[in-house]
Order: sequence, then structure tokens, then C-alpha cells
Amino acid sequence: MGAVLRLDISDWPLGRAALSLSAYVGFIAVLGVMLCVTPAQALLSTTGYARIASQSSMNALSVAQRSLTSSAVGAAIAQASGPGSVAVRLVTSSVGWPALGVLAGLTLLQVVLSASQVDSIKSGAATPGALSVDGSTPLPYPFPVTPHTCPGAPKCASLPFTAVEYITVYSGPDRVGCDPSIGAPPTGWAGWFSEGAPGMCLAYRTSATPPLIQLPATPADAQGLTDYVRGLPASDPDSLESNTTAVGAGVSPTPASSVATVPVNATDVGTAVVPASSVSPSDTVVNPSAPAPAGPHTTTESQSETTTTTTTTNPDGSVTQVEDSEAVSTCTGGEHDARSFGSILQTHIETWRGSGLAGALSTLQLLTWPSTSPTYTLNSGLLGTFSFDFTAWNGILVALRSLIIAGASFAAYRIIFVGGSGGSD
Repeated sequence: MGAVLRLDISDWPLGRAALSLSAYVGFIAVLGVMLCVTPAQALLSTTGYARIASQSSMNALSVAQRSLTSSAVGAAIAQASGPGSVAVRLVTSSVGWPALGVLAGLTLLQVVLSASQVDSIKSGAATPGALSVDGSTPLPYPFPVTPHTCPGAPKCASLPFTAVEYITVYSGPDRVGCDPSIGAPPTGWAGWFSEGAPGMCLAYRTSATPPLIQLPATPADAQGLTDYVRGLPASDPDSLESNTTAVGAGVSPTPASSVATVPVNATDVGTAVVPASSVSPSDTVVNPSAPAPAGPHTTTESQSETTTTTTTTNPDGSVTQVEDSEAVSTCTGGEHDARSFGSILQTHIETWRGSGLAGALSTLQLLTWPSTSPTYTLNSGLLGTFSFDFTAWNGILVALRSLIIAGASFAAYRIIFVGGSGGSD
């Protein structure tokens, strides 16, 4: 009696699930290996080369454009309709860049000032308010007046011990003594007394009544804001140098409430085409898929000759020999990559460390999936109380989760390795 082969299809769902899980795990493993061994810039470049601006070139551009940038910052702050951040972007113009394969409007550098920094600049650039004894009418002096409280102020020791405050008026370095054009000191004040320094005069009083009131400051206009920003030292937290960052291709500029742009021509910044794998994190990429440069080409030629001898015996007994010579010419060309494995590996590591994709992948470690399914209880005056228990749907939820992860992984693979291209006919 022959054997009967029986196929139990009741185990097929379990086998199909195991096969799907194995295929999914294998896909993730292959994707992980490709992510680890492929340089970050190589994923973005379709030609293997990228046009970049070095950090020194970007620093030179920032210095050369400082005057225009500060003017744009001052105008942007003055024209802002309300409180908020301000950004000035140095973008590629239509002059020269398209010939290099770089689109116009690409942000190269940006200056971003937060709302608090904008307020600080406005306050620093504003003209201090004048002093008043009644809170509305400023003291009638054509020169700046500065109040000082005693004791503690520098000149208090040289005044009578009853002095409670004094004011100084500076009329300029070309004036000697207290110019009569200053006018009389306020009522109840003793002065003017020359401090000895050219153009500096002093008046004091022994009672703080009525109190001096400083009126609100006068806001600076666009030119005043520009002059203030231009005069800030590089170490100041509100200076251009402290808030300038490089952007380039593939990086989104920082959003701001008010944005101004400064065009930059291709001749204003030096760029170079380098292999995509050698782009360092400090470089600014302006074209991730630049054409390969026409670099030096080495050609090697070699020649060889092959001789073939054919011997024929004639009917009369004589022998005839025929020699055939064939010349063979070989030409090889190309250039050798002089980089070592260690240098390529180090460049690869540094490039990935500066890649935003690596940071995005690290966030996957923070994802957690619930171990139990929730149960929801709803109360309705019409339908009464009823519950939704998702425990019975655990299998379907796990399958949906796997499909979502697999779909996201495939989409990431397409974006990274294919570049989102739809293929060609």
C-alpha cells in the first residue's frame, strides 16, 4: 500500500507569520548594514561629487558681507510689526550660481536673533530719556544730562556731606569750563561746577525733593539700530558673529517672525568640487550632486609584437617558410585614489556624526510599545454603560504595527538610497 502525503493547512498561518517575520528582520538587518557602511554624503549625491564651500570661505564671506548684513538686521528690526525673532539670510543670487549647478535662493549663511535679543538691541540702541522734575517736561539743556546718587557716586566725596545727588552735563571735548549756553541749573541745585575735564559740568543738591524722573527712551530708527549692531564686539551675545551659522543644501533655515535676505554672487565666495565621501561636517554643501571635475588623467600605453612562422613542404621537396607578425597595442587610463582605508573610515565617521539622519535614527531608541491593550468604558444616558476591550484585537494591532514599521522602513530606504526617484522609461 503506497504512502499517503497529507498537508495540514491548519499550520499554514503560523508558518506564514514566521516567514513574514523572518523576511522583515532580514530586511532591517540589510538596511542597518547599508546604513553603517555607506557614507552619509554618498547617500545624498547621485554623481559621487559635491560642490562645497569650506569653513574659511564662509568666514570670509561673513566678514565681507558684514556691512550689508548689519544694515539688513537694522532694517528688519525697525520694520518688524511686533515682538518676535528676526533672521537675515545670505542667499545665492542669479549671477554665476546657475552655471555652477546651484539654484538661486539657496541660503548660505543666516543670522538669527531671538525675540529677547531683538528687545536687547532695541533697548541698547534707543536714546536715553531726558530727566524731568515734574515727570513730563524734560530739563531744558541742549546736552545729555546724567544723574548720580550720593553716597556711592564717584564725585560724592568732593561735594558737601549734605549732598544727596548730583547731575553732570557733557558739552563736548572742545569746550573749556561750563559754557553759558548750558543754562541755569534746576531750581534748588547748586552749580554749575567744572570738573576739570573739558566740557564736563556738575550741579548738586541737598534734598531729593522733588525727585528726578527719567522720561521714556526714544526708539532708534533703522540707521540707529544698524550703527548699534555694527558697533557690537564679536564677543557680545547679540553681535552678528555670535549668531551667524552656515546653512547650505539639504538644511532648512531657521524660521523667524521677520526675515530679510541679502543676495550673494558666485564670485563672493570660493567653492570647490570634491568627492562626496570627503565632505567634512564643517563644509557647507551648495550642490550635493555636482558633475565630476575634469581632473588630471593618467594614460599608460604598451605595445607587444607576436610572430607566427608557417612551414610548407613543396612537392619537389623544397621547404617554404612564411612569417606573419602582429603588433598588439594596449592603452589603459585612469587615476588612483591615494587615500588610505584609515582616512576613508575616519572621514566616514565624522560625516555621519554631523548628519541629521544619524540624530533622527538615535531617537528610535526612545520609542516604546505598550505591553497591554487598553480598555475604554463609556457612559451614555441613552445606551447605558458599555466597554471597548482591545485585548481581543491584539493580533490585528501587532500586524498593523508591523506593517507601519515595514512601510516606514521601506519609505526611508527609498528616500535615502534611491532619492525618491520614480524610475525612468
